[in-house]
Amino acid sequence: MEDKRGDEHIHLTTEYGKTQLGEGRLVDGQDKPRGAGFELRTDEYGVIRQLSAAADAANALQADIASQSAMFSERLKPLNVLIHMQAPDGMAFTSGEHTQLTATKNVAVSAGGDISVGAMGNMTALAGEKLGLFARSGPLSLKSGEGPLEVQAQNGGMQLAAEKKLTLTSVSDISFAGKKRITLIGGGSYLKLEAGKIEYGTPQVYLRKVEKTYLGASKSRQAEFPYLPGKEGVYSRGFILLDDRTNEPAAGIAYRLTLSSGEKVENVSNNKGCTYIMSHKEKHEVELTILRQESLIIG
Repeated sequence: MEDKRGDEHIHLTTEYGKTQLGEGRLVDGQDKPRGAGFELRTDEYGVIRQLSAAADAANALQADIASQSAMFSERLKPLNVLIHMQAPDGMAFTSGEHTQLTATKNVAVSAGGDISVGAMGNMTALAGEKLGLFARSGPLSLKSGEGPLEVQAQNGGMQLAAEKKLTLTSVSDISFAGKKRITLIGGGSYLKLEAGKIEYGTPQVYLRKVEKTYLGASKSRQAEFPYLPGKEGVYSRGFILLDDRTNEPAAGIAYRLTLSSGEKVENVSNNKGCTYIMSHKEKHEVELTILRQESLIIG
């Protein structure tokens, strides 16, 4: 203990657990200064409790707490080993603004009971490689309350499989579209739809129950397919089709895009008049061919 003005300090120590508490002017074993403030160390466990009511009532105490917290952070950071937090009755992390968890390797979250994640705004899950959802014994539900639900496999196939009944239901319309063909198979019978051809077959009986059958001239209908980005490329090119009379987007116009490498894509313009965006790792010229003649401006 030292009460000399400007050098005041108190040092308490006990051999059990090598526990030490120093306050004021901190000195080493040779009584040489090495800091100021307070220092607490032990080879056992330690607990620091804060009285929140007292902290709210005294601004000076709040400032002291902030400086102490900063000191501990500065002392712990150079260790660069591990911070372990444990509470037998619960633990809460709150922030008036932002909270961020970051790791150079892995972040693991587990619970013996339930895990609940909620957001009043947007929630995004991104994965550089794989993303999996699995419910072992209960149902898996994916719903959209108001907006549309969109599922895409941008560079691969998509498979829906069920051990029991698979049901697709819409309160308005259901539209099936395939750029090349659509094949329906049931019990060995089949129906195949492709460009300029409809084929159906059955190994036994073909039964048709109708009141009237009408025959007319041949007719086709183009489908609008969504834009799929495809594999990333350094170079990309697309077109916007406009009606030269109204200067409005020309939707549903059949076209063909041809790269100088010979690669071709046929589709129809979307409701904004946009064509498919060709993307490639190498630079290529893109040629646009309109398959249905209209008064167009190509942008």
